[in-house]
Amino acid sequence: NKAPSVPIHSRMTQKMDAAAAKRAQPRQVEKEVWATNLKEEVRNMSDAAEAFPFIAIEAHVPSAVASPCGPFRTYLEYNYSMMKCNVDLNHALNISFSLSDAKGQRPKGVSTWRFNFLFDPQKDFFAQEFLEKMYSRERLDSHRYEGIKCEDFGE
Repeated sequence: NKAPSVPIHSRMTQKMDAAAAKRAQPRQVEKEVWATNLKEEVRNMSDAAEAFPFIAIEAHVPSAVASPCGPFRTYLEYNYSMMKCNVDLNHALNISFSLSDAKGQRPKGVSTWRFNFLFDPQKDFFAQEFLEKMYSRERLDSHRYEGIKCEDFGE
């Protein structure tokens, strides 16, 4: 008796699908952190960091809002002044921390914490086009009413 014939491309696809499934990691979860859950999520992130001590950081700031004036001897000096001026005037809208181990494996479940800071468009400096492009009105309202105060984050 002859075994049923399976086309070679079908066998290759089955092997590739099995290999892809084996390599696939579980979906990583990003946790939104606001003033109301700050302490709890800092504890959770600290606990996870014991087994996953490598960290990647991403920050969103409201773009350049000012340009320095004055004579600059070099372009490097101008760039430094531009960055310093904007860092002094702005603060981050959010900072994300993603944890992993030395092999790049991330914790199951939550592996990234996004800390969302207090931001009030009536008081804070920002580039209008940046906010319109990156944040919805609802999201900005959340930053305004539920955002983390910088001094609370620094504790």
